[in-house]
Amino acid sequence: MDQGKNIRGVVAKHKTSTIRRGVVGENLVQNDLLLRNHQVFTPVVDDFGIDILCLVEDTIYTIQVKAHNVIRGTSIAIGVEPTSADIIAVPFEGQVAYFRNERKQEKYKLAISVRPPKNYQVKNVRLIKDCLEFPC
Repeated sequence: MDQGKNIRGVVAKHKTSTIRRGVVGENLVQNDLLLRNHQVFTPVVDDFGIDILCLVEDTIYTIQVKAHNVIRGTSIAIGVEPTSADIIAVPFEGQVAYFRNERKQEKYKLAISVRPPKNYQVKNVRLIKDCLEFPC
């Protein structure tokens, strides 16, 4: 399987369960962080909404991975459950977008544009291509 493809294609082709889709997403994020030469750790149990710990220089970032398989028009909406994670990571088409979790311990939707809107709106639009750096 080409690791550069998004999870949606894998799910459609193999009828993968949501648990497996989540593990694939976590692996994609771990690989991205390793390729950036960061130290990557996984908790023994991730029942607090923390999938990955990443050490960058002297800072530990906690990461929640949100794999998705639904694209509507030009955007995706990710449901974020209450978590203390510092970063929300979203694997998409062979890349990983990273977003600061500024609403810790809240349930909310994270809307991300995968392509510029057709109406050319730029204000308050979060483009996935602008969120590929880690840490964000």
